[in-house]
Amino acid sequence: MITIQLYIDGLKADMFDDVSVTIVDSIKQAGDIASMFTAYTQQFKLPASQNNNKIFKHFENFAIVNGFDARRKHTALIKLNGADFQNGYVKLNEVEMKDNKAHAYAVQFFGE
Repeated sequence: MITIQLYIDGLKADMFDDVSVTIVDSIKQAGDIASMFTAYTQQFKLPASQNNNKIFKHFENFAIVNGFDARRKHTALIKLNGADFQNGYVKLNEVEMKDNKAHAYAVQFFGE
């Protein structure tokens, strides 16, 4: 089994145990290396754990000054079984709320 670890702005993010992360890596033309596209993932969810709330700076709370800026991509690293796999960026797409508290963060990864 492959263990996926995600680091956002240098901090390790907590993941759901049953999360499915699909990484797409494609080439436009196999004979032309210059036409290679970057890797990306489909949107996946991270739990709103204490650790992830620190990373996303309680994004759901609009009263926080200088909080997490979801308008820009943040540096990220995907590790597979502890080995670096892909450097890139994470974009926060949405926050899932339950009982007026963050329950999950929906993010998407884009390679460099």
